[in-house]
Amino acid sequence: MKQELKLQQKLILTPQLLLNLKLLALPTLELEQVLREEIEKNPCLEESLESEEALEEEEKTKGEDPSLRHEARRKDEEFDYTDLLPEEGYYSPTIRTEEEPSDFSPPAPESPIDAIIGLIRAELPKEDHPYAEYILQSLDEDGFLTMTREEILQNLEIDEDKLKKILQVIKSIEPGGIGAFTKQEAFLAQLEKRGFSSDSLEYRIIENFYEPWLKMDYKTIAKEIKKELKEVEKALTNLKILEPRPLRQYYSNPLTYIEPDFEIKIEGDQINIFFRDEYLPSLRIASYYRDVLNNPNSYTAEEVAFAKEKVRNALKFIKAISARKKMLNKIVCYITEKQAQFFRSGSLLPLTIKDCAKDLGIHPSIISRAIVRKYLSTPTGIFPLRYFFSSGIGEKSKVSVKERVKQLIENEDPSSPLTDDEIVSRLKEEGVNIARRTVVKYREELKILSSRKRKKGTI
Repeated sequence: MKQELKLQQKLILTPQLLLNLKLLALPTLELEQVLREEIEKNPCLEESLESEEALEEEEKTKGEDPSLRHEARRKDEEFDYTDLLPEEGYYSPTIRTEEEPSDFSPPAPESPIDAIIGLIRAELPKEDHPYAEYILQSLDEDGFLTMTREEILQNLEIDEDKLKKILQVIKSIEPGGIGAFTKQEAFLAQLEKRGFSSDSLEYRIIENFYEPWLKMDYKTIAKEIKKELKEVEKALTNLKILEPRPLRQYYSNPLTYIEPDFEIKIEGDQINIFFRDEYLPSLRIASYYRDVLNNPNSYTAEEVAFAKEKVRNALKFIKAISARKKMLNKIVCYITEKQAQFFRSGSLLPLTIKDCAKDLGIHPSIISRAIVRKYLSTPTGIFPLRYFFSSGIGEKSKVSVKERVKQLIENEDPSSPLTDDEIVSRLKEEGVNIARRTVVKYREELKILSSRKRKKGTI
């Protein structure tokens, strides 16, 4: 029997990638708590309380040039810390030839994603857990996937049947639809979870008459589906249970107040950005563990092995924090550049996450993940980062057009309120071409009644 030695590459979703994504989604205040708990958990991590200037002053008092001492220390080191930390980025899983130990526990406070990860582990084989976690870390704040099916397959290098199985398990989690690509897909998953078969009227309405349902065009639905209007209305009542933001219920620790992560200050023509991370502890490797790795012959094999493991995990954590800051700074600088007009005059321009991702060379799912629950303080107020991203209509953003609809209605004659068609005409005169259904959608989002119900004297 002939024996062969084969070198085979195996795809491993590394702890570094998953940790990067977890920390990226945390607001600064929550990250502070996570860092302090990690300091408590990992003995080789400690908070650096001294500034670089203080350290240099200490070196000088010893009669030595700090730069020379640093150089000498570097040359004398028997262990290079970077050997413990492979280069890994945000963009896709890394192909490795061997697995690395992972003892990272989910950061606290528990995020929605962490809560869901715990639920799916009992439903999937252990080898599928990293794939499921990567998919979950790619969700937006509402629970929808921002990557296409093809991108997931390419990134994870798994077959379509495996991906389908993993997504089915994720979508089956209460309330149903988490991990869907669209709201329509999420609604169908929610109906299935609640026992509505594919032959049910409710399921058929969402599957085949989704657009008329969104427009509340119930007569068209009844006509096309060949059912009595009362029967359709009964089914529509059942559809009120659908959750358009399936991840919402997992935000178990909602913010009671907002602490901006960034601040904008305008001085003349200059727009200055400040990263408000003064609360975050600066981490470093404790001196004892540095000494163990620098002088392994002075310690037992068990002590050296323990130090290597803990330092490896600590370095990954420190790297994830650094990567998070670089990523957020990159995105906020981009927003500030593209929306400079807003900070000066309040006019918001069209800007999509897709455009940002393309310009920065980052995947849209990373942008979506990064701006979750992050806020920017400006001279005119505090805004979520997501506020600055919206689809545009001509040269105006969706937010600006919706605000204009509100203004037109607020300034209308109460005895003769503007109809939706008249609002469309007014906007067209201002250079904004939108359909009547869009005006209806904006009006409903603003919780404004129809012109008939707004008419003075109408109850």
